[in-house]
Amino acid sequence: MHCQPTQLSEGIVEMKSPQASQVLTSLKGMADAGNVKGMARFGINSKNTLGVPVPAVRALASEIGRSHQLALELWRSGIHEARLLAGFIDEPAAVTPSQMESGHSTSILGTSAIRTANEILRIDSKVAKWIASDALRELQGPAVVRKLAKR
Repeated sequence: MHCQPTQLSEGIVEMKSPQASQVLTSLKGMADAGNVKGMARFGINSKNTLGVPVPAVRALASEIGRSHQLALELWRSGIHEARLLAGFIDEPAAVTPSQMESGHSTSILGTSAIRTANEILRIDSKVAKWIASDALRELQGPAVVRKLAKR
């Protein structure tokens, strides 16, 4: 059974399948606003994030088992932990190349990575500056720029 999600706001969608709705209810029940603040220190955008610890998401994935259809629907939810769970439960053989490409926005990730590398450059550490400079050289190199221009 294929269920289409209903768009709610800014990337968040309401699930139409009972299983997806139940999983999202479980995740929301584990939400912890304090964890959201802590996750921001690791570069995790607090928008659409519940603050559910990864071990809890992994435990939920173990209970659910593999399901490509559920993974697709959870990914479409726009919720950070639901997307993480989708990665844990998806069936690798069922994922198509187009799904891999559409699973994230390469340009948004590239922009975020460049911004993060620039922030790391400001850290008073030779090692941090070396790592950030290397990352920027790679991210802003001609091959990556050409690839992003195709999208």
